[in-house]
Amino acid sequence: MLSTTASAQNPLGWLVDKLPFVGDKKSADEAPPPPKDAPEAIAPIALSKGVPYRFGVRDTSPAMDFSEGKSHYRRIDLLRPLPFAALRIETITQGSGKSKSVLKPIVYVLDDAEKPRDTVKVDKLALDIRPLQATRLVSCVKLKNVQHFALASVADDKNSAFKGAARDKVDAPTKGGFYYATDGMQAAIAYARFGEVELTINELASEKDDCQ
Repeated sequence: MLSTTASAQNPLGWLVDKLPFVGDKKSADEAPPPPKDAPEAIAPIALSKGVPYRFGVRDTSPAMDFSEGKSHYRRIDLLRPLPFAALRIETITQGSGKSKSVLKPIVYVLDDAEKPRDTVKVDKLALDIRPLQATRLVSCVKLKNVQHFALASVADDKNSAFKGAARDKVDAPTKGGFYYATDGMQAAIAYARFGEVELTINELASEKDDCQ
C-alpha cells in the first residue's frame, strides 16, 4: 500500500513504477538541448560542447580585414582547446517570399594573439525545411587545434544566392493503379551580409571521425 507522503508527492508514482515508458526521461535526455540565445554585444561568445548557441551577425558586430575580405564577425571562445572538433553551422533565413535571404558563413580559426590562423570555407550547405519554422541552411566543418575562432559573413557573395532542391521529383504508381507524379522544386535564397546563426560544437576522437 502506498504511503500518504508518497501519494501526496506523486499521485501517479505507482504508474511510473509499473509502466517504464510513463515518465521515462530517456528520450528527453537524448534530445538535443534547446539553443541558448547569445547576448547581442561585441564581447566574445563562450561556447560549450554539445550546447547549441544562437546569435546574430549584424552591422553593429565587430569588423575585420580577413583573408577573404573585410566582413563583420562574432568571436567564439571554447572553454579549452580541442585537437579535433566538428562545428555544426545553421544559418537561419530572414524575410519571406522573394525577399528571403540568409547569411553565408565562413570560419576563421584564431591564434593566441587573436589573429586568423586558418580559413575554413563553408561550401556544403543543405536546405532544412520544417513546418512552422524558419528555413535553415545546415553544414558541418572540421576544425583542428581550436579554442578561439571567428564566425563571419562571406564578404564578396552579396549578389549571389543559395540554390538547392526544395523537393525531389516523384514518379511512381500507387496501390490503386493510378500514377502519381510531381515535378522537383528548386529553392533560391539570396545571400546577405548579416543574419542569424546557430552553432553547435562537439569534440572528435580523431581527424577521421565524421562531421555531423
